[in-house]
Amino acid sequence: MKNRIAGDVSLKYQTYRQVFWLIVATLSIVLAIGLPIAGYKIVMKFREILFNQVLRDNDAISNGFELFLKESRKNYVTKEEWLDAIQSEVDSFVMPGQGYICLIDSNLNLQAYPGLRRDQPLPTARKFTLVVPDALGDVEFQVPQLLESREYNQAYGHFVGREGDQLVDFRRVVIDGESWLVGVHQMESAVEEKLKEVISFNITLGLVLFLAIILPFAILTLVLIQHHEKEREAYVERIRRHTKEIELVAGQLRNTNEQLNRMQEAKNRLYARLSHDLRAPLSSILGSCDMVQEEMYGPANEKQKNAMQLVERNINVLLKLIDGILELSKLESRQVQLEPETFRLHGFLDELVCNMRPLAEKKGLELRLSVDPRLDEISTDRNRLYLILQNLIGNAVKFTEQGYVELTAKPFADSAVALLVKDTGPGIGLKDQDKIFKEFTRGVHNNRNSDGVGLGLAITKELTTLLGGSIDLESHDGEGSTFKILLPQILQQPAMTPQS
Repeated sequence: MKNRIAGDVSLKYQTYRQVFWLIVATLSIVLAIGLPIAGYKIVMKFREILFNQVLRDNDAISNGFELFLKESRKNYVTKEEWLDAIQSEVDSFVMPGQGYICLIDSNLNLQAYPGLRRDQPLPTARKFTLVVPDALGDVEFQVPQLLESREYNQAYGHFVGREGDQLVDFRRVVIDGESWLVGVHQMESAVEEKLKEVISFNITLGLVLFLAIILPFAILTLVLIQHHEKEREAYVERIRRHTKEIELVAGQLRNTNEQLNRMQEAKNRLYARLSHDLRAPLSSILGSCDMVQEEMYGPANEKQKNAMQLVERNINVLLKLIDGILELSKLESRQVQLEPETFRLHGFLDELVCNMRPLAEKKGLELRLSVDPRLDEISTDRNRLYLILQNLIGNAVKFTEQGYVELTAKPFADSAVALLVKDTGPGIGLKDQDKIFKEFTRGVHNNRNSDGVGLGLAITKELTTLLGGSIDLESHDGEGSTFKILLPQILQQPAMTPQS
């Protein structure tokens, strides 16, 4: 047995080690392929960020230059002097990232440009074309259209000039009723230089990450393998010892389970025999009492009739006791077959209260009903629910001397229904609440004249549990009692197997 277990564990251990190294190899391949891809995506994302930043810089410079144009125009009388001042500003302006500023008039002539000489013919901007990014792809845009457009006064994008690829922002500016175009150019080569630095950094970082992850992981793996090799025999011994303990406990549990099943069967047979052997003579005695009270054997005086009534009442108590014991035995052994059905809760409760109201009115009590209008239908065992509420309302009426008994139904969290039975009776003290749901337990306010046998609440609790719910008690001595039942709106049918 030991050799077989050791062999099985050794084989499993070798399999686990092979799987482990396979995972290490797979992780290495994933990193080798994934890191370059991730690096490429990072570079492209960084390139997009840099280009967007350049465009934002161009927009800020364009705003500043527009303000300069408007302010400087006020300081010069002639247009020529103003243009000379602008040319000086353009020649002296130093842009980050290698760029320049230009000014185009309404005739599409360049009036300001780095190194422009006014003694020569002015360059024209009639053929200036931008490649503008669009949601459907890049489109070409003719710069002269800005002077004629009424929809927009600014355009930005890629521009191919003599100096190379550029990122340009053109803006229409109106000064003294004349339209001008301000162009801010930045060279894409400056952005590409920054990207080269980012690519080098990403490659270095990827190699460092690859080595930092794989090498320590491989070293740790070797250490763990050596450690587990030493402890393998200890694991085998523990498994064998634990297996013996589990088998021992399992055997004890089987024996205990069989004993409990035999005891349960014996109890059920005893209850059935008692029911048969006691019910027949009690029913015979009960019939004889009725015949004596009806004077079928001859005249009976008042004392004899009272004695027969006392015998009859006690026989009824014994019959209830037998019925309660049988019902409780079935519930505890889970031999009760539920019959769930869907019905309207308000009509069901109204019928129940109407049936119970004469019992309350006989004692001068008011029986109230309150149902939340949000409650509609419920799916559960109608007869079992009726018995639960009948027991609770009957107990409330029995122990309440004045005031009222109220049945309330309202929705509860997680698709549940709360049913509350409240009375103005003497209440139940805290020390008695723990045992009030136990068999053959009667409250301290239960008098000798009561026909209860102490099984009603025990049966009620078992029925509530069988319906998938719970029951709680809120009460203080002398302040009445409230029994609260929580039931699911849809009953989940439990398995009908005897309880072990």
